[in-house]
Amino acid sequence: TLTSNTNRTASSIKTIMGKHGGSMGLQNSVARQFKETGVIVTDGTSEKINDKGKEIEKITLLGADFENIVMELPIMDFEVEDHGPAELGGTAVIYTDKLNFIETQKKLEALHYHVIEADIQFVPENMINISAEDKEKFLNLIDALENDEDVDKVRHNLA
Repeated sequence: TLTSNTNRTASSIKTIMGKHGGSMGLQNSVARQFKETGVIVTDGTSEKINDKGKEIEKITLLGADFENIVMELPIMDFEVEDHGPAELGGTAVIYTDKLNFIETQKKLEALHYHVIEADIQFVPENMINISAEDKEKFLNLIDALENDEDVDKVRHNLA
């Protein structure tokens, strides 16, 4: 949340949940369903610049070479979202234990990889599927929560 007034935020969230057919569980009742995980997103480009600021080498690695490099890092898992070059929107998402997050990020940067995003996130342990009708209701609830001025992030385990 973005406010220090947790009572106001809790009341607001309860109201939103009630309007959308949901209810709040007890404090930390769903926290066990998520794991704090380091998430690093890279476009797979390795860029080397000389001391005069001139690019001397730019390599796009979202194939086997990139996979070999990533597997040598202290990671839990990774997924390549598109095997195309960065110009076509290819990215790789690397998941680390939160204790190895900084080390992994620094190693990627030392290898001159372009890191788009790096953060500790709550990642769901198990994803769920629901009917199209329920999914529409759920997404409306998520939108309402995200539009609340005191809500910073909404996390869920919907596939």
